[in-house]
Amino acid sequence: MLQKPYKIESDELRNAIVQGMEIQFGWDSATAKSLTTRLESDYFSVLIPNLAVVVEYPYVDKVYRNSYYRYYSGKAKPVSRDCIRLSFFIDTDPSLAGSPMIHEIWEQQYRGFMILRPTELNIVGRNAISPDIYKENNFLICKTDIPASVNGLKVSVEAFPASSQDSETMVCAETAVWATMEYFGNRYAEYSPVRPSHIIKLLRNQSFSRQLPSDGLTSEQICYLFKNMNFQPILRPVLGNESDYGMIGSFVESGIPVVLSITNYVDETYPVADRIGHAILCIGHEQITEEAVNQATSEDINGVLFIDYNNIKKKFVYIDDNYPAYRMDYLESPAECYSEKKWKDCKIRYAAYPLYEKILLMPYAVKNMATNFIQYLSGVKDGMEITMRTFLASSRSYKDYVCRSNMTEEMRDMILNLYLPKFIWVVELSTRDGLKNNYAEGLLIFDSTEPKLTNLTPLELMYYNGQAVYKDDSRKLKSAINLPDAQFGCYRRNLR
Repeated sequence: MLQKPYKIESDELRNAIVQGMEIQFGWDSATAKSLTTRLESDYFSVLIPNLAVVVEYPYVDKVYRNSYYRYYSGKAKPVSRDCIRLSFFIDTDPSLAGSPMIHEIWEQQYRGFMILRPTELNIVGRNAISPDIYKENNFLICKTDIPASVNGLKVSVEAFPASSQDSETMVCAETAVWATMEYFGNRYAEYSPVRPSHIIKLLRNQSFSRQLPSDGLTSEQICYLFKNMNFQPILRPVLGNESDYGMIGSFVESGIPVVLSITNYVDETYPVADRIGHAILCIGHEQITEEAVNQATSEDINGVLFIDYNNIKKKFVYIDDNYPAYRMDYLESPAECYSEKKWKDCKIRYAAYPLYEKILLMPYAVKNMATNFIQYLSGVKDGMEITMRTFLASSRSYKDYVCRSNMTEEMRDMILNLYLPKFIWVVELSTRDGLKNNYAEGLLIFDSTEPKLTNLTPLELMYYNGQAVYKDDSRKLKSAINLPDAQFGCYRRNLR
């Protein structure tokens, strides 16, 4: 039977969800009503009001069903193997709620889904919801097209996958790994989504006690999982230095989700009962404001003032399985939004980066080379202020952007003629006004597969202030002068 949409937070929607829990999960009315109220308070309240929701059950969810057969089916207490699916539509057409299905309208207005599973502690399972329908959505994040269906109609949503932990087969670390692989698996052919049983299987030789119910994972185990999922990950301690946060910012700016291990204690003096260990995903950041750009501090390097875009004060966007998707906090206080002090005390201890195997050059080396190279150009004087935005890009995507950009013809030809590896590091050079108005005035391109820093080996191109250094067909560096000054739109394909 085709299900009709209900207005969000309406009595009709509330009754439909309660009825679904009673019928599908076998819960009593009091439990179903209590959990529905909590769902509205925690998850629906952060969404815009003009939404319509379709409630469908029984629904076979691939992630929960995997957990069911691996774990829940063995319990003496009966647990449903099926779920409830909520599909969200932006109700720009007032007639959508309560109307029959019109394929064209539903495809255009579809904004994502949320799975409700029969795990009473946390009922929200796999979900992918467009940032467009969140009340606070002034941010840029990693997104990919995630396929779904509603009433048999195939649809898709551009979002980042998320889920709350079920506290038994998947806790915070497993959820972070699952969400990362769901993102990469839907975006790139080299990777595949994973199921909870796959995570358990991969860790079998790394575990010396029972794996279910889960006690969580260490940062090393998270990297071990990524290594067995076609990545070459790196794990770095985060000591609270500006360079540590800058590295996180550089990779996030590159469209790479970073798994952050946060904790509230650094020594044995912190009360044992209040100690927190938690894993979250960092997937983007808020839009940079003019005020933040004006207040950004510069670093004096041999007389030239450099402003690192990745160190400008801004909130970052997290996937945290204790909250709805896309919550925001600063890197310095990643759990400030929590109400309890023990959570507010949390700091980032480790960052795990799932990297493509050929990415060997690290962002701090890129930035050091960039600041050194720029100073050798004529016209770069003491006291001159230059902003730098550092990020990874695939060479195919970057060259496509170059073809469509408003770069000068000389600059465009130089870049398109470069022989580049699959991924490159790009450093966009600009001014404070350029950051505010989304344009750059020069750039450097580095070979991400070259870790050697001597003899300008990783440098592929530098174009700034009417001068250029670039590699020709024989891979030798050449220089050009008296070129037109450049001003072009910034590359914005990693975060959207």
